[in-house]
Amino acid sequence: MSLARDLPAPLLPPQPAVEADVQTLQLLLDGIQDYAIFLLDCDGRVASWNDGAARIKGYSAAEIIGKHFSCFYTAEDVANGRPERELEQAARTGRIEAESWRVRKDGTLFIANLIISPLRNEDGTLRGFAKVTRDVTERKLAEEERRKVNEELQGLIDGVRDYAIVLLDTEGRITGWNAGARRIKGYSAEEIIGKHFDCFFLPEDIANGKPNRELEGAASTGRTEDEGWRVRKDGSRFMANVIITALRDADGKLRGFAKITCDVTARKRSEEQMRDLNQELATRTRLLEASNKELEAFTYSVSHDLRAPLRGVDSFSRIVLEDYGPTLGDEGQRLLGVVRSEAQRMGRLIDDLLEFSRTGRKEMKAVECDMTEMVRDVLGSLDGKLTSGADIELKSLPCAFGDPAMLRQVWFNLIANAVKFSSKTASPKIEIGGSSTVETHDYYVKDNGAGFDPRFTKKLFGVFQRLHSEEEFEGTGVGLAIVQRTIHKHGGAVSAVGKAGEGATFHFTLPRRRESV
Repeated sequence: MSLARDLPAPLLPPQPAVEADVQTLQLLLDGIQDYAIFLLDCDGRVASWNDGAARIKGYSAAEIIGKHFSCFYTAEDVANGRPERELEQAARTGRIEAESWRVRKDGTLFIANLIISPLRNEDGTLRGFAKVTRDVTERKLAEEERRKVNEELQGLIDGVRDYAIVLLDTEGRITGWNAGARRIKGYSAEEIIGKHFDCFFLPEDIANGKPNRELEGAASTGRTEDEGWRVRKDGSRFMANVIITALRDADGKLRGFAKITCDVTARKRSEEQMRDLNQELATRTRLLEASNKELEAFTYSVSHDLRAPLRGVDSFSRIVLEDYGPTLGDEGQRLLGVVRSEAQRMGRLIDDLLEFSRTGRKEMKAVECDMTEMVRDVLGSLDGKLTSGADIELKSLPCAFGDPAMLRQVWFNLIANAVKFSSKTASPKIEIGGSSTVETHDYYVKDNGAGFDPRFTKKLFGVFQRLHSEEEFEGTGVGLAIVQRTIHKHGGAVSAVGKAGEGATFHFTLPRRRESV
């Protein structure tokens, strides 16, 4: 197409001397594809058209030359006179630039960046207008999307109250400040924006260059994390957990830093208090363990030393009865019999105390135990006179992991108790059983004997705690204490349920996992 041919006579009268230059200019303009470059006459009619205009707006030169340029505007803009105003403003001010929606030939809209410049003769007479348009739809939509994302992100950041989120430039000056930063540090955005972030550090940290080292570390490795004292606006100190992240553009150039701070003062104080409590507890535990060892050693020593004189009392009482019995009379013999009986009972009590003490000190040798066979062995070792009249039912028991000797003592004490306390029942019945859960093996010994008052359940496992008199049922009151100590040493638990005159059931559990023993 020819620029000279397309321009009307009033706008550009024939000038043969410059025809070649005009053609060259037209070739140059047609080579520009990203911009619509065209001329308007003084009334706004299209006088020329380059290939970029055809590509962007959809019209060929033949279709658009001579038409008014208002056909590129939306109906609303045409109705309110925007095309005419833009020409008037360009003629008055020498240039107008704007960005707004425009219309292509097919009716689709695009966002145009346009510049309209007036063309004048040497004497200043208006000859027309030059109009340059660029389709910036993608850029504007991308900018709008970024704006929305930034607004949403800023809203999200401002909504964070528990963290101070701060943006820094490459020198460490503050460029961004959220509501959490204001709450934690005390500064408003107006007070702090533009200041260096070292105002949050202790004087000694500033003196030794800690703020700059943190920025250098973040720039070098991408991220630094620190926990230490920081300073609020009012001068008060708080313990802060700080993460600084380097911000880089697509080319890897450092653009600044993002700094996130959390006030962990309360957490650190709680940790210190917990550490102090743990240390105190550890100290008390060591003292208690030492005291228990001393007490057990004392108990063992006293019990051991008492056995010899008690055996002497029993032996000499027996000799007196045998050698001098007739001369003592019936009452003398009865009294010496009481002495022997009490000495023997004291001997049994000492034996039980020694066993209780040994249970606490004894090293465990844990192996897998066949509990069913263990109970059969215990039943075989019991006094046949006591068990002959009892109906004893042994159910299948799950195997357990523990010390065989200690577990056998548990079964012996529980079954012997069941036999003893059901011996005065018309039809004594004892049931021994067990089951397993995901975490534990559970065992029980149940009888229909004397039972006990549920109000005194907690007393059952205490040393020397008896709920029946010696005349009713003999015993020392140590057996169940041994059971409890043994089961606890295995990491298990023991309990009992019962009712006076209606029997009792004793339960104990052992952990299934080998490593928990």
